[in-house]
Amino acid sequence: MSDDVAPEYATKRVLVLGVGNVLFGDDGFGPAVAEYLQRNLELADDVYVMDVGIGAGDILFNVALSPTKPKRIVIVDAVDVKRKPGEVFELTVDQLPANRLSDFSLHFAPSPNILRDLRDQMGIDVTVVACQA
Repeated sequence: MSDDVAPEYATKRVLVLGVGNVLFGDDGFGPAVAEYLQRNLELADDVYVMDVGIGAGDILFNVALSPTKPKRIVIVDAVDVKRKPGEVFELTVDQLPANRLSDFSLHFAPSPNILRDLRDQMGIDVTVVACQA
């Protein structure tokens, strides 16, 4: 990425990232939501929705380095926080499960650490819309 050129997704007011691996059943929740939004809703011009699979870390690093940034990032992902399977709920970055706090494996991308940096150091409102796996 060039220092002066922002990727299109970083220029939008709202960036929605569908995170997950469709090969692992309920871990495909995020990509399924992204696909549904793209196919069934007329999205505002300042909203960008992406199925990022397990590549959210790359997208978020690009946002962090971009000269322009979204005002809000919504991560859509499956998590395990011992709720009723299939329950959809909202989490803040600080509420992500403890087993994800220092994890940066491909399966558990994006890392809460970069989400915190985007929120705390760059002023981006970060929300996680989760589904109990």
